[in-house]
Amino acid sequence: MSTETKKYPSNPILPVIHLQHGSALAVSMAEKAIEAGAGGVFVIDHRPGTFKNEGILAEAVTDVITEFPELWVGVNCLGLTAIKSIEFFGKETGVDAVWVDNALDWQSRMSVRQDHRHMEEEGSALRSVKKGNAVVFGGVSMKGTGYVRDDEEASRLVAHSQKYIDVVTTSGVGTGQPIEKPRLQALRDVIYQGDKLAVASGVDRDNLYWHLQLADYVLVGSSIETEPLSGIFDKNKLASLMSAYLEFELDNLAGIKKS
Repeated sequence: MSTETKKYPSNPILPVIHLQHGSALAVSMAEKAIEAGAGGVFVIDHRPGTFKNEGILAEAVTDVITEFPELWVGVNCLGLTAIKSIEFFGKETGVDAVWVDNALDWQSRMSVRQDHRHMEEEGSALRSVKKGNAVVFGGVSMKGTGYVRDDEEASRLVAHSQKYIDVVTTSGVGTGQPIEKPRLQALRDVIYQGDKLAVASGVDRDNLYWHLQLADYVLVGSSIETEPLSGIFDKNKLASLMSAYLEFELDNLAGIKKS
């Protein structure tokens, strides 16, 4: 599938805005992300009043896009299935990406080695709806019901799922918990050359360097907020994270490799 119409972030740092009760906070946090130099933002429904309410989420995303039309903006609606979320938000004007926690629903209830026919049918449906302009960040072995503890099983899941999504998105076992480096390396090893991998938990200033050695994008929330899931970015924490990213970039330019 051609991805010529899809727009990818300008750099790998993608702050996650945990939406509270409306648009004002989302717009304010998007402005902070722009000022810090982030590659874009994701807006996600995560609190009572917004959770499972795609209308409120869509309004907030639209307001962010209207206020900052050049900003790369993605969305994650926890209340919708992957296919419904892509169908709904993928048609929203200006939405650059749709992030879904479980790219394929079957992954939360069975082994990748089971019921292959069902997996192919669901995967084909997902592939058919992702042909729009929005980049699909597909959760594979994400925290929660879809998390797969066995590294080999998770690798098989990634190898199978990546053909249906644009960016394989994975995480540690829970919110704020980083993925183990050997596991991330194992998942990177099965990603097709040229395809992309994102991490969406536990990334902070101290571990950013090795994450960026293996992942194309990091989705950061708790580590840059005033309190976990507050929805409010701490300006100093965000600036510190971006400083670590710039250090990584400078080392890359100089050919410096750190373990």
